Amino acid sequence: DVDVSKKDLYETYLYAFKYCIDNANPSAVMGAYNRLYGEPCCGSKRLLGDILYGEFGFKGYVVSDCSAVEDFHLNHKVTKNVAESAALALNNGCQLNCGKAYTAALQAVEMGILSEETITSAAEKLFEARFRLGMFDEDCEYNSIPYDVVECEAHTSLNRKIAQSSMVLLKNNGILPLDDKKIKTIAVIGPNADSKTALIGNYFGTPSRYTTLLRGIQDGCDCKVIYARGCHIFKSDAGRATEKPNNEAIIAAQKADIVIMCMGLNPSMEGEEGDTFNGD
Repeated sequence: DVDVSKKDLYETYLYAFKYCIDNANPSAVMGAYNRLYGEPCCGSKRLLGDILYGEFGFKGYVVSDCSAVEDFHLNHKVTKNVAESAALALNNGCQLNCGKAYTAALQAVEMGILSEETITSAAEKLFEARFRLGMFDEDCEYNSIPYDVVECEAHTSLNRKIAQSSMVLLKNNGILPLDDKKIKTIAVIGPNADSKTALIGNYFGTPSRYTTLLRGIQDGCDCKVIYARGCHIFKSDAGRATEKPNNEAIIAAQKADIVIMCMGLNPSMEGEEGDTFNGD
């Protein structure tokens, strides 16, 4: 359950949603797993009804994150059963459920906690989106997109521009940009430096090619590049026979003019809803 100040809510968390709604006319917004001020986000009157549809003037539909509605009764304990969870979400503006909770919608109607009118209104919003996509047209434009536009030069160029624009430089003490004329040896250190797993994240397709941080640095500079893993991504060094990659990293750093550290986690350590094998 998240309890943030109103200033933090609007300036930190909601700002990007409002900007997108104002400038991009999105068709859908996805709700989160957690609660906000005691209300589960996918069934929150304040978040969906008052703010999203009211203050922000959103015209599209809301979809739950996967199994988020089931979380109402299974984990948040704000409802007693799946029918109550489905009713809470639908009544407060979550039209589409990623999961199985809405199979209990009829039961909720029979219990008198959900109206057929609310279900109809939700279905109309969803069918409007499907009509706009041309799903019922014989000549749907999306069916005629040629496969050769997949990973075409225009798209890969845009992806590169987005990646460059989304990088954040926290501090520069004058060392950047690097001077190739003065630097003869670079040490690249870190278990994620040559990791494909760290590149693709939690939700991904299969790229036709990979460029890890290490390979990019090796291909992009003319000087000598030394690589040392430095440590295991999660296992600590213990025991007489255990490999100690930090020793190699120290040597690499001593032999280099500059060190580039590749830090952080990878998807084996963090995900959502406990779906990582090494989450502990």
